[in-house]
Amino acid sequence: MRGYSKMMFCFCLIFVSVQARISFPALPEGFICQLPSDKGPCNRAIQRYYYNKRSSQCERFEYGGCGGNANNFETLSACQRTCP
Repeated sequence: MRGYSKMMFCFCLIFVSVQARISFPALPEGFICQLPSDKGPCNRAIQRYYYNKRSSQCERFEYGGCGGNANNFETLSACQRTCP
């Protein structure tokens, strides 16, 4: 019975992984760079970088620590690699 439980667990894990991939496909290339900066609802002041499509460059902003969107990079170089 123990082997059956492991097999069912593995099956369920694979099923959930496949469902997540179908439900949440990868974002189109460059989509992240089109998003506006978003501080999020929390009140921390964490230095981050976002791509400003108006100025066509990565700029610093203060992230609140939660929420927000994918246009949020820990380093300037990470932003520049993603949004050249």
